[in-house]
Amino acid sequence: MPRRIPLDERQRRRQHAAAQARLRSRRRHKLELYAIEAGRRERLLAERYGGLKPGVEDKVQVSVALGKLLRRALVALLNEEEARAEKM
Repeated sequence: MPRRIPLDERQRRRQHAAAQARLRSRRRHKLELYAIEAGRRERLLAERYGGLKPGVEDKVQVSVALGKLLRRALVALLNEEEARAEKM
């Protein structure tokens, strides 16, 4: 008779397998994942420029909005750098 794996152990294994798949996918696409600390100011900026709705506490939605904010900021910096280079 095969050994039965407890339900919580199966769930843990599935979650671990999904996490490993995400890690391999990021590596394959040469992406890095960084944890950032965001305070009140960053949250307000994410609400204003990242599309975050006020009062949302869902970590996924907050991280998506912070990612949008970061990408917009990086594009603005690159555009500013190009403008400076053209003036020279």
